[in-house]
Amino acid sequence: MPENAVGFAFQAEISNTGSLVHLLTGRALKALSDGGVDFYSVAAAVTLGKSFVVRDSLGNTVRSHIMSKGGIQSVLSKALSIGWGHSGLAIEMTSTRAGVNALLLIGALATGSTSYQAAEYFADLLALRGCEADKLPNTDVLKQMIGYLSPFVHDLGFSKVLAHITTTAIRAIRIDDPHDTKTEAYATRHGGASDIAGAINQLMLTSQKGEDIYMITRAMGAWLCAFGSHILGMSVELRLDDRIIWASAGTKGTAIFELGDYGADDSVQSSSGIMLVDVSDPENQTSTIITHPIGEIFDSLMARDPRIDDTIREAIYQAICLISLSMSSVFVVEYTQFHSVRINSKFKAYEALKETLRAFGFKEDRVDSITPIALNHTPNSNIASTLRKGARRLYSFIICDKHSPGVCPEEMGRCLRGYIDRVVFGISLIVTYLMQCRFNADQLEIREDILLEDQEYLGRGRAELMTLGYSQRRMISNIMLVTGNGDAEQLRLGLIEDFENWPSILGLSAGRNTICYTCVLRNDCYDMQGRFLSILPGRASLNGSLRSLLLETQKFPALSTLQAPSLTSLALGSTLMPHHAPSNANIYMDVSLTEKAMMFNFAFGPDRFHTQQLTIAHCIITILGGDILRCSHGDMAAFRVGSNQNLATVGFGCVTEERKRDTDLLELIAVRGNKLEQLLTVGVLSKQRKEYVFQAMSCLKCSIDEAERKRCKYVVMGG
Repeated sequence: MPENAVGFAFQAEISNTGSLVHLLTGRALKALSDGGVDFYSVAAAVTLGKSFVVRDSLGNTVRSHIMSKGGIQSVLSKALSIGWGHSGLAIEMTSTRAGVNALLLIGALATGSTSYQAAEYFADLLALRGCEADKLPNTDVLKQMIGYLSPFVHDLGFSKVLAHITTTAIRAIRIDDPHDTKTEAYATRHGGASDIAGAINQLMLTSQKGEDIYMITRAMGAWLCAFGSHILGMSVELRLDDRIIWASAGTKGTAIFELGDYGADDSVQSSSGIMLVDVSDPENQTSTIITHPIGEIFDSLMARDPRIDDTIREAIYQAICLISLSMSSVFVVEYTQFHSVRINSKFKAYEALKETLRAFGFKEDRVDSITPIALNHTPNSNIASTLRKGARRLYSFIICDKHSPGVCPEEMGRCLRGYIDRVVFGISLIVTYLMQCRFNADQLEIREDILLEDQEYLGRGRAELMTLGYSQRRMISNIMLVTGNGDAEQLRLGLIEDFENWPSILGLSAGRNTICYTCVLRNDCYDMQGRFLSILPGRASLNGSLRSLLLETQKFPALSTLQAPSLTSLALGSTLMPHHAPSNANIYMDVSLTEKAMMFNFAFGPDRFHTQQLTIAHCIITILGGDILRCSHGDMAAFRVGSNQNLATVGFGCVTEERKRDTDLLELIAVRGNKLEQLLTVGVLSKQRKEYVFQAMSCLKCSIDEAERKRCKYVVMGG
């Protein structure tokens, strides 16, 4: 074994399960089984964790951080939850310092990489630390372990440090030369597994012995810098041609990383060693995956290029607001097509747009300056095109410093006009996706590589967005791609394509997030901004078993006859307000597992033996495309029954009854406060081709007047 190796018998350690008894508890073993995680790979990780030391102030927070993670349990199925209920294995690993070290190493390797890339680095690091070649866990099982464990420690700060160092390095490089792609690659591109593992191994040894190291980095310079500082607690300097561009204090040795040309100044000569981190195959290396909190990504992208001054920044602000408005105007329409995603124009979609822009850190005055005029037009209007042209004119004064004015076909990342175009259209497109979701801005991150680089897939989506709208599949998978980790693209290409012809997808769950229709979790399944989707932290699990794809199993069958809820006839002069009436009908959601998916089946009825099945996707499309009356009186205004009005209130489940009814009776379905019941009621009425008025954005009087004018037989109380 070389002198700089750890010096322990790795295989003997990994085989000694007595030292891993804390991983043999029932909770940990069940988590291993549910997550498909190989015990040997976890044992190897914990054994590796014994051979290095992480920063004390970081390691001491891991257990409490993981244990504080919660989740949401579905109100319709106690077995279904979204969150971190599968944390048993991670919690047991935090029982020892070695397990904590392993978790932080796994989290760091997964940050900026796909799980497969991280697994390759991990395998090579195991080999360097003493694991014999024939005893190494294979890459596939390491990939599964890393994908399962890394989300638990992702938000402990490493990703933010990496993003900050990357932004700082790129800005410093562009100050010297805006077109220096070579040096930028030294900071951001991946390297060969053996090269990066060797650099990590060296940093572990140097920090453990409190020594100094000088590294000339030609790959992952920013990542290695963040690892040495944030994980190992070293004193770190990142240099560009001997000029310090980023530094942090530390007590566990010193590491200097040089992105530029090597120069042997006094600090280098005093270092105990000089190491070159090179790349054997630079042409085939991808860039590290950088994510930013949603509220910081705009500022980070602006800070990268020193040519962007306050005037240009203000023009970009305005352009994003206008183009977001133009794109969203295509979604906000008076009608909808089945399996296409639209926002009903009667919802307050303009407020959703402004709320999403605020989540990106846009200031109130800029957001409030947007006029909602485009949100009242259909896709056939040319106003969206006019707004986009107007937005581009806002920064037309910028002189392209690499190509002729207005002609920037090549090297779009180097051309200032091209870079701004990509930022403006990338953020605007993501705003259009996210305005259709409810999310906590403090828990959401955006991938900059998708925003700036991956326009091939999202660009096709943009063209589709400007014509007939998105399918459920395209919308949900795009949101996962933008907000997910490095494995999101593989999920989209794999699982989504496998179920391309499936009638309805209710959600995706991978990495750190789950994107799903809110109706699978709670009764508050949409809001008045027209948002039916939610982005939630954690994974979807059924009794602890994880799946990435959430599908609905049933098509809408023929409606059966159920027992009718009782009517309450209203007398002349009585006063009524929107309310919720008791009903004998309940909503049931059955969830089951297949090899690749979680399958959902919705039904309602008085009990599980007498139910009516229905398709929730149909109900969502119906309410998005249905007639929602609006008035200025407020949706809780009282209504007084007048003469010649034959009205009755009735509870949820009335629309499949067998009942003799007055031909002129107007039934007021009292489901206010339970949006899931509203959703199902509207869907069933639509399936039965029964006319109705949905009283969600208007007063009860105006809704009744409208129903009588249209000779409808039902008013559905909303809100």
